Amino acid sequence: MKLAAVGPLPPARTGIADHTLVLLRHLRQHFESIVAVVERGARPALRPGDVDDVVEYRDGDWRWWRAGTVMPLYQMGNHVRHHSYVYRLLTRLPGVTVLHDGNLLPFIHAVTLEQGRRDLYVRELSAAVRDGSGHQRAWRSLRESKPPDAEQVRLLDRVVRSSLGVLVHNTYLRDHLLRIDPAARIGVVPLVNVASPHLKGVNRETARRRLDLDVDDFLLGTIGFIAPSKRLDAVLQLLQRLAPSHPRLRLICVGPMMPDYDLPAHIDRLGLGERVSLVGYVSHDQLELYARAFDVGVNLRYPTWGESSSSLLRLMAAGTPTLVTDAGGFRDLPDDVVIKIPPGAEEMEALTAWVKRLLGDAELRGAIGGAAQIYVLRQHDPETVAAQYAGFIRDIVRGEEWNANADDRSPEMEDVPPGEPSS
Repeated sequence: MKLAAVGPLPPARTGIADHTLVLLRHLRQHFESIVAVVERGARPALRPGDVDDVVEYRDGDWRWWRAGTVMPLYQMGNHVRHHSYVYRLLTRLPGVTVLHDGNLLPFIHAVTLEQGRRDLYVRELSAAVRDGSGHQRAWRSLRESKPPDAEQVRLLDRVVRSSLGVLVHNTYLRDHLLRIDPAARIGVVPLVNVASPHLKGVNRETARRRLDLDVDDFLLGTIGFIAPSKRLDAVLQLLQRLAPSHPRLRLICVGPMMPDYDLPAHIDRLGLGERVSLVGYVSHDQLELYARAFDVGVNLRYPTWGESSSSLLRLMAAGTPTLVTDAGGFRDLPDDVVIKIPPGAEEMEALTAWVKRLLGDAELRGAIGGAAQIYVLRQHDPETVAAQYAGFIRDIVRGEEWNANADDRSPEMEDVPPGEPSS
């Protein structure tokens, strides 16, 4: 069987692109050939042999699909630039969809209303809400200039119903999709470990020297896209609370910031300018150096919709003990590999108690970080994950029940066409 990998690839600045590239390199042994279908104008940074061909998406051009028996594998996230064409294709050509985000309402809002297409917005909500109220909800939200309640309308329905099968990365999102369609073929697979092998031996002190960071500071750190849902307001309050008794406590935020999120102003209001560094976007190697340089990682997220977190995986792979929100997909993680912080009213006190404890207990930090590192190496091994992907696709084609634990890495797959394009 041939595979069409549809989604962003490096140098696109998205964790999904990094995940897809590593995955593709380990899927080669399972498929006759792989073609990468990329957005128009993209120039993916691929090595010879990563894929057999690269095709730019053009509306109405199905030659990459008709060239033979090809199963589309869609990597679907909520970044408008990188996933608009993915969404368009997956709703027209049935395939297997990897769903990285559990709430597509902001994405649909951006590709419809922000483009002046009220008609498409109404159509999407009507298709997503099967109890007959979607059309009314859409027009009510337009009249009131207020989006629907994301807890009730996440706009995942078309993805589920358009796909031959859907892969997600946690049981929280799987269970939500099965409530949308109990008959849907949903599988759970891990994200792949994308850590650079050549940085494997770099310890915390070496990473700090390379980044010109003070080896004596106690560093809290977050990596990835900076948004209000990352709970940095709570982390800043924590920093302000502990600053008088811990003068070397610092926070470093690495990654691009969400537009209209004025975190620098909040930092200034709290008088924390000397204790917080906003680094912005960095290279992959620098990102991993920062992950290794932190004493404690921060990967809080609330509200959460079951989205994937490649940032958390990088921190865990670096052996950094990391704070996560005890909600959504994070609940799948064993209690000894991360530090789970309850959301809501208990969040601040739990954060304070845990950071105080970690500040004074290097042995505890090492134990949690070491357990996290071992967990990632075992559960997120790219070769193992690729075998699970191939097994799921094979069973979708054959119409069989999928067993994620089956150790079947055979590259032979039945040449059964996945169906004709739908309008």
